[in-house]
Amino acid sequence: MSILLFEALKQYVGLGADDRTLLKSLHPRLRAAFPTIVGDFFQRVCRSQETRKLLKSDEQGRRLQAAIGEWLEEIFLGPQDGAYFEKRERIGRTQFRIGLLPCYTSAAMSQVRSALEAAIVTATAGEPQLLCPALSALGKVLGLDHALMTHFYYEERAVEWQNTVLGDNKGRITGTLSSEVDLTDRLRMEKILVEQKSLARLGEMASVVAHEVKNSLAGIGGAMQVLASSLPKENSYSSVIHEILERIDFLNETINDLLLFARPRKVQLETVSLRALIQSLLLLLENDSLFDKIGFDIFADDLSIPADGELLKMAFQNLVLNAAQAMNGEGRIAITMHANEEHCRIAVRDTGPGIPGPIREKVFEPFFSTKHRATGLGLPIAKRIVEAHGGQIALHCPPEGGTEVLIQLPRQAVKPQNSGNPPL
Repeated sequence: MSILLFEALKQYVGLGADDRTLLKSLHPRLRAAFPTIVGDFFQRVCRSQETRKLLKSDEQGRRLQAAIGEWLEEIFLGPQDGAYFEKRERIGRTQFRIGLLPCYTSAAMSQVRSALEAAIVTATAGEPQLLCPALSALGKVLGLDHALMTHFYYEERAVEWQNTVLGDNKGRITGTLSSEVDLTDRLRMEKILVEQKSLARLGEMASVVAHEVKNSLAGIGGAMQVLASSLPKENSYSSVIHEILERIDFLNETINDLLLFARPRKVQLETVSLRALIQSLLLLLENDSLFDKIGFDIFADDLSIPADGELLKMAFQNLVLNAAQAMNGEGRIAITMHANEEHCRIAVRDTGPGIPGPIREKVFEPFFSTKHRATGLGLPIAKRIVEAHGGQIALHCPPEGGTEVLIQLPRQAVKPQNSGNPPL
């Protein structure tokens, strides 16, 4: 799970600023109950043979109790940021690694939730108007934590089993010793390396092909324009020549997209105002008839980050064009930006019909498109640009409809992740 999907998950459970403020205000009233909740939880762990065997020493038990206490504090105090996400990721990864079944995690969460709900009922006895909102906020944050801690169990994993035959001194087989090796991360890295090598070869091929094809297209286009200028407008061949010129323009755009994707230029970092960049992009799109019936809502402070302004503008242009096409040229596009000390997060959301489930996993694949006369490189190019800046990009389709593309970019300069290809 990426941190961008974590942000989408927060929206899905509905954990908002009011919920976080309410939970934080309840913390002083509930803190006295935390030691009892931790103690009861730990006793239940020790009573279960299945979970007790995972504790190797008394020291490990004490560390577990301290960790549970920290977790209770963070449920109410937050903040639900990158560090919060990473900590729960580590907890979930550890539970998966030591073999703790997810049913025990779910049961433990249920026990803690019941204890916290009882504490909230007591703490809000004189303020009944707080009870329902407090219980709702608690349910949201615990639902978020549960998803973060258990998602490892539902990922597809690649596992290799290594078996050793055991025997006695008379050569008789007495048993086998089996060990499991999780190959998922290694195979994922190998896949990335293969993709990078393939893109490098594609870049070399694209350069040669583009040079030859673009020269030919330029010659054909020039000849067509000469013919068009020599024919009267009412001539029946004028429309044919116009169609040919449109096809030539499309082929040129396709070649440019292929070159940009397969052989991107190096990232040139400078201080970029994201709000100014978006505003300049919208001015550029004003003359495009596709956006005649599309409105924009910009929710952003004036955030500046180290980035390549031209490349980022190209990435956002691809996202906005994709959103406009998904709405068939009619609807609204909302662009939201917010930041913390480490990252800036941008969301581009449309009011279209959304993307069907089976297609969502393919939208960032090169050359995949459901549109007529499309290269299928718009979103893959945006993805490469974002990743070249050390960022992440993900897709989210909210239950209420539409599509939201989530981007996270670092606030501090990082070494650009340029490919080994030379600049264009």
